[in-house]
Amino acid sequence: MIDGDSDAVDLPRVLVASRDRDTRKGWVQGLQGEGFNCQAVSTAGQARGALHRGTFKIAVVEDGLSGGDVLEVWSHSRSDARPGLVFVGLEPWGDRRTHVLSQGADHYLCRPVQPVELLYTVRNLMQRIDPGWNWGWTLDPLRWRLLAPNTRSLRLTLKEKILLRALMERAGTPIPRDELAWFLEADPRVKHSRGMDIMVRRLRKKMSDTLGLDAPLMTLHGVGYAFTAKATVLEEELVADEIDETSDGSPSSN
Repeated sequence: MIDGDSDAVDLPRVLVASRDRDTRKGWVQGLQGEGFNCQAVSTAGQARGALHRGTFKIAVVEDGLSGGDVLEVWSHSRSDARPGLVFVGLEPWGDRRTHVLSQGADHYLCRPVQPVELLYTVRNLMQRIDPGWNWGWTLDPLRWRLLAPNTRSLRLTLKEKILLRALMERAGTPIPRDELAWFLEADPRVKHSRGMDIMVRRLRKKMSDTLGLDAPLMTLHGVGYAFTAKATVLEEELVADEIDETSDGSPSSN
């Protein structure tokens, strides 16, 4: 079964392979919530098909998948198409760990792996693989968080989340004050120009103080506001329902 295949654009792709659905779901939610585009599979056959068809920056593979050894498939794939590998095993030490690392795996983690541990491992590996990657700004409306290009995150209030979503979904385009007020349900505190200016000014300061970066929020006097940087808004439904798949990862005809 394949799940969590996001339609996100211009985000680093990660293959997640685990036989346990709850584990896959937790890993995918943690990674997608921080700006990765994940595809999750549950068997070695599906992982083999996904690696053959897709272009992934990183593969997170759990040992013991049914249908074969994904490590062997990964190690024999073309070097120019081979993703970085985070291997999740059952033994903290021993021959299996030594073999996995000898085959070129970048990291070996031992179960159980917490989503936050996996997240930092994958992020650090991504920065080594592609140091010039432009993460841009990512809004996670499900968790009410804004993720900055330097990987720091900011917890948002309801109004801040609504405002940023309206601006980031049309980054680079001026959004009139009246339209923003409509999104904010004509909140009396922001209905008038001065109230809106105060809200944006406070948000700018909050972003700068917490994230250590200048907020890409531009005031266009007499018009409105614009978000002036690369931006991604994640879907609130991060993990899709599972669908039946054939053993090689291609959609079933049934």
